[in-house]
Amino acid sequence: TGLIGLSGAYDISPAMRPRPVAVLLLKAIWSFLPKCRVRRPFDPKLIVSDSEALRRWEQDPLVSRGKLSAGYLVQLLRGVDALPAMVPRLTCALLMLWGTGDKVVSESGHEMMIQDSKSTSKVFNRYPDGRHNLLAEPKLKEQVMQDILNFITSHAHAHASSA
Repeated sequence: TGLIGLSGAYDISPAMRPRPVAVLLLKAIWSFLPKCRVRRPFDPKLIVSDSEALRRWEQDPLVSRGKLSAGYLVQLLRGVDALPAMVPRLTCALLMLWGTGDKVVSESGHEMMIQDSKSTSKVFNRYPDGRHNLLAEPKLKEQVMQDILNFITSHAHAHASSA
Protein backbone atom coordinates (compact mmCIF):
# COMPACT_ATOMS: atom_id res chain seq x y z
CA THR A 1 0.00 0.00 0.00
CA GLY A 2 1.02 3.57 -0.44
CA LEU A 3 -0.07 7.17 -0.71
CA ILE A 4 0.60 9.35 -3.73
CA GLY A 5 0.14 13.00 -2.85
CA LEU A 6 -0.18 14.99 -6.06
CA SER A 7 -0.42 18.67 -5.04
CA GLY A 8 -2.45 17.61 -2.02
CA ALA A 9 -4.23 19.97 0.33
CA TYR A 10 -2.16 18.93 3.34
CA ASP A 11 -1.77 22.62 4.04
CA ILE A 12 -3.36 25.45 2.13
CA SER A 13 -1.09 28.28 1.03
CA PRO A 14 -1.51 31.30 3.32
CA ALA A 15 -2.77 33.48 0.46
CA MET A 16 -5.53 30.94 -0.26
CA ARG A 17 -6.61 30.27 3.34
CA PRO A 18 -9.71 32.23 4.35
CA ARG A 19 -9.42 34.77 7.17
CA PRO A 20 -10.82 33.71 10.58
CA VAL A 21 -13.89 35.95 10.22
CA ALA A 22 -14.63 34.37 6.82
CA VAL A 23 -14.35 30.89 8.37
CA LEU A 24 -16.85 31.88 11.08
CA LEU A 25 -19.24 33.21 8.45
CA LEU A 26 -18.75 30.07 6.37
CA LYS A 27 -19.56 27.86 9.37
CA ALA A 28 -22.69 29.89 10.07
CA ILE A 29 -23.85 29.47 6.49
CA TRP A 30 -22.97 25.77 6.63
CA SER A 31 -25.05 25.15 9.76
CA PHE A 32 -28.21 26.47 8.06
CA LEU A 33 -27.53 25.94 4.35
CA PRO A 34 -24.79 23.30 3.92
CA LYS A 35 -25.33 23.01 0.17
CA CYS A 36 -25.28 26.76 -0.41
CA ARG A 37 -22.72 27.56 -3.10
CA VAL A 38 -20.44 30.30 -1.80
CA ARG A 39 -17.31 30.70 -3.92
CA ARG A 40 -15.01 29.36 -6.59
CA PRO A 41 -12.02 27.60 -5.11
CA PHE A 42 -9.37 29.81 -6.75
CA ASP A 43 -8.36 31.59 -9.95
CA PRO A 44 -8.05 29.00 -12.74
CA LYS A 45 -4.77 30.61 -13.83
CA LEU A 46 -3.21 28.99 -10.74
CA ILE A 47 -3.88 25.53 -12.19
CA VAL A 48 -1.28 25.39 -14.96
CA SER A 49 1.36 27.74 -16.39
CA ASP A 50 0.84 26.94 -20.08
CA SER A 51 -1.98 28.97 -21.68
CA GLU A 52 -2.97 26.23 -24.16
CA ALA A 53 -3.06 23.61 -21.39
CA LEU A 54 -5.20 25.99 -19.31
CA ARG A 55 -7.59 26.45 -22.24
CA ARG A 56 -7.94 22.65 -22.61
CA TRP A 57 -8.49 22.31 -18.84
CA GLU A 58 -11.16 25.02 -18.89
CA GLN A 59 -12.98 23.27 -21.76
CA ASP A 60 -12.84 19.82 -20.17
CA PRO A 61 -16.44 18.77 -19.41
CA LEU A 62 -15.28 16.85 -16.33
CA VAL A 63 -13.80 19.93 -14.65
CA SER A 64 -16.02 21.59 -12.07
CA ARG A 65 -16.16 25.32 -12.66
CA GLY A 66 -18.89 26.21 -10.23
CA LYS A 67 -18.81 27.58 -6.75
CA LEU A 68 -18.05 25.22 -3.88
CA SER A 69 -20.64 24.56 -1.22
CA ALA A 70 -20.26 25.86 2.31
CA GLY A 71 -20.32 22.26 3.55
CA TYR A 72 -17.48 21.21 1.25
CA LEU A 73 -15.31 24.16 2.27
CA VAL A 74 -15.94 23.65 6.01
CA GLN A 75 -15.05 19.96 5.75
CA LEU A 76 -11.93 20.73 3.68
CA LEU A 77 -10.71 23.19 6.31
CA ARG A 78 -11.51 20.71 9.11
CA GLY A 79 -9.52 18.04 7.32
CA VAL A 80 -6.52 20.32 6.83
CA ASP A 81 -6.63 21.31 10.50
CA ALA A 82 -7.01 17.70 11.75
CA LEU A 83 -4.38 16.14 9.48
CA PRO A 84 -1.21 17.02 11.45
CA ALA A 85 -2.38 14.92 14.42
CA MET A 86 -3.07 11.94 12.13
CA VAL A 87 0.11 11.93 10.04
CA PRO A 88 2.32 10.31 12.72
CA ARG A 89 0.17 7.16 12.42
CA LEU A 90 0.93 6.80 8.70
CA THR A 91 3.17 3.83 7.97
CA CYS A 92 2.52 3.26 4.26
CA ALA A 93 4.94 4.30 1.52
CA LEU A 94 4.65 7.98 0.56
CA LEU A 95 5.26 9.80 -2.70
CA MET A 96 4.68 13.53 -2.43
CA LEU A 97 4.64 15.57 -5.66
CA TRP A 98 4.57 19.38 -5.62
CA GLY A 99 5.30 22.14 -8.12
CA THR A 100 7.41 25.06 -6.93
CA GLY A 101 4.96 27.42 -8.67
CA ASP A 102 1.92 26.04 -6.79
CA LYS A 103 0.13 28.90 -5.02
CA VAL A 104 -2.86 26.78 -3.96
CA VAL A 105 -1.24 24.28 -1.59
CA SER A 106 1.99 24.70 0.33
CA GLU A 107 5.31 22.94 0.26
CA SER A 108 5.21 22.82 4.06
CA GLY A 109 2.16 20.55 3.99
CA HIS A 110 4.01 18.06 1.82
CA GLU A 111 7.09 18.32 4.04
CA MET A 112 4.92 17.61 7.08
CA MET A 113 3.69 14.39 5.45
CA ILE A 114 7.27 13.27 4.84
CA GLN A 115 8.79 14.40 8.15
CA ASP A 116 6.01 13.42 10.55
CA SER A 117 4.89 10.07 9.15
CA LYS A 118 6.33 6.80 10.41
CA SER A 119 6.74 5.49 6.88
CA THR A 120 10.11 3.96 6.07
CA SER A 121 9.66 4.70 2.37
CA LYS A 122 9.22 8.42 1.68
CA VAL A 123 9.90 10.43 -1.45
CA PHE A 124 9.23 14.14 -2.01
CA ASN A 125 9.62 15.31 -5.61
CA ARG A 126 9.57 19.02 -6.36
CA TYR A 127 8.99 20.13 -9.93
CA PRO A 128 10.46 23.52 -10.93
CA ASP A 129 7.80 26.09 -11.84
CA GLY A 130 5.01 23.49 -11.78
CA ARG A 131 1.65 24.85 -10.74
CA HIS A 132 -1.22 23.08 -9.00
CA ASN A 133 -2.07 20.49 -11.67
CA LEU A 134 1.27 18.90 -12.46
CA LEU A 135 -0.35 16.42 -14.83
CA ALA A 136 -1.57 19.31 -17.00
CA GLU A 137 1.85 20.97 -17.23
CA PRO A 138 3.15 20.08 -20.72
CA LYS A 139 6.83 20.32 -19.75
CA LEU A 140 6.41 18.24 -16.59
CA LYS A 141 3.58 15.81 -17.34
CA GLU A 142 5.72 12.95 -18.69
CA GLN A 143 8.21 13.15 -15.81
CA VAL A 144 5.44 13.28 -13.20
CA MET A 145 3.71 10.25 -14.74
CA GLN A 146 7.02 8.37 -14.91
CA ASP A 147 7.75 9.17 -11.26
CA ILE A 148 4.30 7.87 -10.25
CA LEU A 149 4.73 4.72 -12.35
CA ASN A 150 8.19 4.08 -10.88
CA PHE A 151 6.82 4.46 -7.34
CA ILE A 152 3.91 2.10 -7.97
CA THR A 153 6.10 -0.46 -9.75
CA SER A 154 8.83 -0.46 -7.12
CA HIS A 155 6.34 -0.88 -4.29
CA ALA A 156 4.32 -3.53 -6.13
CA HIS A 157 7.54 -5.52 -6.71
CA ALA A 158 8.61 -5.08 -3.07
CA HIS A 159 5.17 -6.23 -1.90
CA ALA A 160 5.19 -9.23 -4.25
CA SER A 161 8.68 -10.23 -3.06
CA SER A 162 7.66 -10.15 0.60
CA ALA A 163 4.43 -12.11 0.05
